[in-house]
Amino acid sequence: MRLLELPESNIKLQKRTIMKNIFLMAFFYTACASNTVIHTDSSNPTVVDQIDLNKYSGKWYEIGRYPTFFQRNCVQSTAEYQVQPDNSLSVYNVCYKKDKSTSDIKGTASIVDLAVPAKLKVRFNIFAQGEYWIISLDKNYQWVVVSSSQKKSLFILARTVPMESSLKNNILTDLKLRGFEIEKIIYDQYE
Repeated sequence: MRLLELPESNIKLQKRTIMKNIFLMAFFYTACASNTVIHTDSSNPTVVDQIDLNKYSGKWYEIGRYPTFFQRNCVQSTAEYQVQPDNSLSVYNVCYKKDKSTSDIKGTASIVDLAVPAKLKVRFNIFAQGEYWIISLDKNYQWVVVSSSQKKSLFILARTVPMESSLKNNILTDLKLRGFEIEKIIYDQYE
């Protein structure tokens, strides 16, 4: 069997074509991989740049939230935070039920990365823990919106209740523009 001999110029052309195809495949693979990463990151809500834990401390009233198993019987909820000597926050959550009974839980919230102070990790015990990301915050610390990675959770809190309708609608509009499913929100019942 005799091998076909190609002139040297054809071999160089083939090598260039192969290298060009490898380059294009690598480029498209990288672009696709980057788009996947960007898509995943874009599902994470952005957080506020700064948080003053001393101003954040105090009592907050829940306005609305995504459904959660641990609040399935709550008609109202409150959260109380206090700065601790180690710069963590003590957390005290109370659930008020329709039959006038309450349940409560205590825990701590800690900043995970000092470069991103609005991303906290909350721990109630070894089994109950989660992300606590502050994604919107009033400049006077009168209302806050809290979520987590991939928008799995959502809580709207305020210092006083009921929340003014126009303010609540502005918050909901912003959340919808950011990709939250506002139709899933369960609103606390205040008379």
